[in-house]
Amino acid sequence: MILIDKAEIGRHLRRKNVEVLVFDVVTSTNDIVKKLILQGNRMDIREYLVAAEMQTAGRGRQGKSFYSPKGSGLYFTLALRPENDDLTLITSALAAAVSQSIDEVCGVETQIKWVNDIYLGGRKICGILAELIGGAVAAGIGINITTEDFPEELRGRAGSLGGSIDRNVLAAAIADAVFELCGDIDGNAAEILAYCERRSCVIGREIEFTDGGVAYRARAVGLDEKGGLVVCTQAGERVLRGGEISVRSLGS
Repeated sequence: MILIDKAEIGRHLRRKNVEVLVFDVVTSTNDIVKKLILQGNRMDIREYLVAAEMQTAGRGRQGKSFYSPKGSGLYFTLALRPENDDLTLITSALAAAVSQSIDEVCGVETQIKWVNDIYLGGRKICGILAELIGGAVAAGIGINITTEDFPEELRGRAGSLGGSIDRNVLAAAIADAVFELCGDIDGNAAEILAYCERRSCVIGREIEFTDGGVAYRARAVGLDEKGGLVVCTQAGERVLRGGEISVRSLGS
């Protein structure tokens, strides 16, 4: 597999004011971007892309870990400064950008499991973690490219893109799409949410979610104007803004 390379990512980026940093091994690319944001000042509006060949403490939402072995995935974080700090809408924009870019670069058709997972062939191939920090957002993206030897708890649920993929090209394509959508996230909200609904593997299906330690069953019926998941329960309609859901037909 072609190594992740700072110059190659920069060459493929349409957006030329992005500072690209590439590391061999890090705890988490989100950790590095968060430090960069905090070390800056309010006038520092630089955009960053930080990538690594391996993460020793990669993580996802709800404090879950993200398996990030060396050389078989694409792990990177973008520093964003969107006008809207609603993490549900921001994560929806990230999911739309990642899904669309993977499809265009790799010639596949991915699906989105609300709100931050990308699926291919019924298995999770990508996780997204957006974190607010110092008036900015650290947007972490982890994609399994050729990963096969997953930990026991992920087997049967996690998958990989497979094939011969230039990670530099894919990272640049995703970054360009993310910066474009998040540059005017309010203006692009309708487009973002329409894409997420079209590519959803959740809407129209029976799901389970937990609220206050209580498990509920519901049917997902759509997204609201901020990316919240609209569900119907026995008690009526409600909107989920975060938390973890499982889709019974996906086994996840």
